[in-house]
Amino acid sequence: DDGTKITESRAICTYFEGVFPEPNLMGSSAVEKATIESWQRHIEFDGLQAVAEMFRNSLPDLSTRALPGVTEPVKAIPELAQRGKASAERFYQQLEQRLGASPFIAGERFSIADITALCVVDFAGFAELPIPEENAKTKSWHATVSARPSAAA
Repeated sequence: DDGTKITESRAICTYFEGVFPEPNLMGSSAVEKATIESWQRHIEFDGLQAVAEMFRNSLPDLSTRALPGVTEPVKAIPELAQRGKASAERFYQQLEQRLGASPFIAGERFSIADITALCVVDFAGFAELPIPEENAKTKSWHATVSARPSAAA
């Protein structure tokens, strides 16, 4: 309302959490906040970067657009597509293991880590890296969070 511009999505989430603190998505206690933030970062670094690396380095239409937000041409590197795919497969293993310990990514309740993970998993599916068939816990979690009204927005 005061004209401030916030241009990074995670920072925007922090702003909204401060303005509308309940129900919170980033935790209430220090331990819960740190746990959610830790998983949030794992989802971004281990999942999103892997899928993006595979996606941007494998599509012919992006052969000179391998880095987002860069205006000059950046050549795709096919080997990075292979590395991204392998990293995404490791991410799915990590997610399955984590969801064997808790019903949601960062614990017993839905958080921003679940929102980010849902985006990553859906992006991976679009990039033809679906949840592995054997990942029953991940598939169940995905169905649960996808059924939330906000997921349809």
